[in-house]
Amino acid sequence: MDENGATVARSLVEIIVGEVARRREQKFGYTAEQITSKITQDSSTAAMMKHLLKDMHPHELERLLLTVLPKPYMDYVLRYDQERDSALDALPTCFRIAFDSASDEIKTQVARNFVRIVKEESGDYIRAYETAFFRGTDLAYLAQDEVNLVVDHILRRLQTGWALDADDYEKLIYGLGRFVPESEVYNFFEAIVTFVTRELLDDEQGVHTYYIFLISGEYQELPESSRLRFSRLLANQIRRYRAQGQSREEQALTKLESQLGPVPGDAANTSDLSPDDIPF
Repeated sequence: MDENGATVARSLVEIIVGEVARRREQKFGYTAEQITSKITQDSSTAAMMKHLLKDMHPHELERLLLTVLPKPYMDYVLRYDQERDSALDALPTCFRIAFDSASDEIKTQVARNFVRIVKEESGDYIRAYETAFFRGTDLAYLAQDEVNLVVDHILRRLQTGWALDADDYEKLIYGLGRFVPESEVYNFFEAIVTFVTRELLDDEQGVHTYYIFLISGEYQELPESSRLRFSRLLANQIRRYRAQGQSREEQALTKLESQLGPVPGDAANTSDLSPDDIPF
């Protein structure tokens, strides 16, 4: 074959490949790589994400959520000491839109992938991944033993407040309440107190009303017996702050207490609390 013939052949191959790709796109939608590339190059992609996902093949959507979309975000965050590039900020938002559009089967695979991450990955990787891509509502797709593992992990992180700002607390607390077993109510309470008192240190105006409503919403998802125990712990901690002259902390928790509404039984009676129930 002469040079002209080779050139023609290459052109024909390119045309055929392009046509195959176009027809595949029409039939199966975009690939995981195409979606991710679009997001990283155009931060407004979230507004059209539902349309881009409309005809996506389930296998591509699964790949998108499990590996392809999180990878550029995680690579950058871990490389640059958890300082995000603005070009990557849209990835977690688009991940959540994609997750919400997925089948329950895919959601289960993604949720179980987070369980694997908690078990196998480094602390830095886990902390970066969960604040970007995990939400408490994802626990609905896990078996009970997996739920218990993740709840225990999340509560320990919330209690320490390690590398968490207010937005991160919101992401990790949202949807968690209904999955907290009664045995973990104290740890859930301590995580809330840690957040409230830290916010007081960070903001002279006090804890924003929005976060009070957020905590109240998660409290309402607790089982009745757990709500009673939480309320008793709260009443006891308010008295402790009052006795210690920590007026701002007392006022913040009193504000939270008033938002929680009525609880079954006598929440003010803490005489039957065990030593393990008394915080700090």
